[in-house]
Amino acid sequence: MNDGRKGDALKLRWDLLPWSAVEDVVRALTWGAYKYGDNNWYKVRPKSRYLAAAIRHIVAWIKGDHFDKETGIPALGMAACDLLIRLATDRRQFPAQYEASAKTYRRAFKRLVGASRKRVQSEAEKPVDESTAVPM
Repeated sequence: MNDGRKGDALKLRWDLLPWSAVEDVVRALTWGAYKYGDNNWYKVRPKSRYLAAAIRHIVAWIKGDHFDKETGIPALGMAACDLLIRLATDRRQFPAQYEASAKTYRRAFKRLVGASRKRVQSEAEKPVDESTAVPM
């Protein structure tokens, strides 16, 4: 039976994202929206405060405080939220650099996919050693 083909080898693999962890980030964002207002994080200055907050949450986790005392949200979920906010603001601040980074990724990923395909093809072309084959 032919499973068919789909030309999505170079597309982002959203199916690899750990959605349960993303839910913790969304909880943190929801908490912040109710406490401070929707997208208030974008108004906060300086943006370095989010990096400092992420580090505080990571240090708390290292010390064994795995959940935020105020919200009950996992400390690493809070840290991930802070890092995503910092990343989002950084992307807005340096759009040209992030576009160049995306182009570099696309070129490198195409090379990686090509090398992977060649490796798989060469593995398929190798003769089977009958002495190590698993009986059916």
